[in-house]
Amino acid sequence: MTARQIALEVLTRVQKREGFIDNVLELTLRRYQLPERDERFVREITYGVTKLRKHLDYVLSQLIDRKKDRLVAREVLRIGAYQILFMDRVPDYAAINESVKLLKGEALGLAGFVNAVLRRLVRERGKIDFPDVTKNPVTFLSTFYSHPEWLIERWLHRYGYEETEQLCRVNNTPPQLCVRANTLRISPLELAAVFQKENVEAIPGRYADYVYYLNTSVPVGQLPSFRKGFFQIQDESAVLVGELLNARPTERIVDLCASPGGKSTHLAQATNDNGLIVAVDVSLTRLRPLVQNLRRLRIQSICPVVSDSRYFQVKGCDGALLDVPCSGTGTLRKRPDLRWRMSENEIRELTTLQLQLLENAVSLLQVGGRLVYSTCSMEPEENEEVVSHFLSTHPNFVLDPIPDSFPKELVRDGHYLSTLPHIHHVDGVFSCLLVRTG
Repeated sequence: MTARQIALEVLTRVQKREGFIDNVLELTLRRYQLPERDERFVREITYGVTKLRKHLDYVLSQLIDRKKDRLVAREVLRIGAYQILFMDRVPDYAAINESVKLLKGEALGLAGFVNAVLRRLVRERGKIDFPDVTKNPVTFLSTFYSHPEWLIERWLHRYGYEETEQLCRVNNTPPQLCVRANTLRISPLELAAVFQKENVEAIPGRYADYVYYLNTSVPVGQLPSFRKGFFQIQDESAVLVGELLNARPTERIVDLCASPGGKSTHLAQATNDNGLIVAVDVSLTRLRPLVQNLRRLRIQSICPVVSDSRYFQVKGCDGALLDVPCSGTGTLRKRPDLRWRMSENEIRELTTLQLQLLENAVSLLQVGGRLVYSTCSMEPEENEEVVSHFLSTHPNFVLDPIPDSFPKELVRDGHYLSTLPHIHHVDGVFSCLLVRTG
């Protein structure tokens, strides 16, 4: 199997809703065991085509004289068009010829059709007319930057044109690899020295002094420092969410909706692995990455529990972390297919689940107990509106101010930790601290 054939397989399976792109991609790459260079190529093609699907389809629609609805033809055209438009290092002839080869064994005439369309794209790519931005900014931004219109409308209303364009542009760039030093095993300075020996460029974090952004040609899982448990992959915004709970040694803490476990292991690190962290999620499959990381990081204070976090019960906790299922609009750079899966109606449906989870989470706390409510969404319905509704019906809880130790540019209205990808260059998250007063 060539790299392009594998990319086609992944994209076709994702289009058929057989799984999210990250899971399908990782399982497929594990099966084929490609050389490092080919693996990087597959990742770039699959993520790039998925992110820019609407842009590619718009361009192709202006070149196609007759309709071809077969899924494989559409995906092959997208793969070829992406290489021609966005991968300068791939010669046009190679993008066309290799795309045509992907249709070997398909219906007669399909290869010739794809060949003709891609050759026409090479000739006319400078003549493509996108929707007029002055007449319809929603359609232009949605098409050119490949985002759903309903999401563009929301962001234009909230942020204005300039910021919305910046946000869309950032969402289409490759994400940075961010890691958190496992200070139970190694200091941040020692880890920096280890990265240097491994020929890995490590750039210090923007907001946390034990976070690094890595540039490495070696897959991170193959680094000796990773296998030794010296660090955990985690976005810096998620690290800030963990810090907000201010977990301390000997405390009893529950992490609800804990998968994949980055926040649980961070809480264990904050307690010096000297407390009890109950990590809850709905299935063993979802908890498996956490269990694997516990062994690698050599953490002993976490107890994984399979349970529905709406109903899980344990009493007298000092703290709780509730990172709820959400629309994920703050993570579109890392989860490119999410923009095509989520709908505005689903956001409203998710708020019902979020309130149910929050209702149960606060019942686990003793008086004086702290709860961090968190999402990776930028949508108000899932964030401050959920918190406001909860506080209106729970007079025994207060919303604590964000501590002064947090950077002021990340604090909104004094009580909300809020990051935006196009401004703070991390995932978009929302978080706040609720305290039980009686």
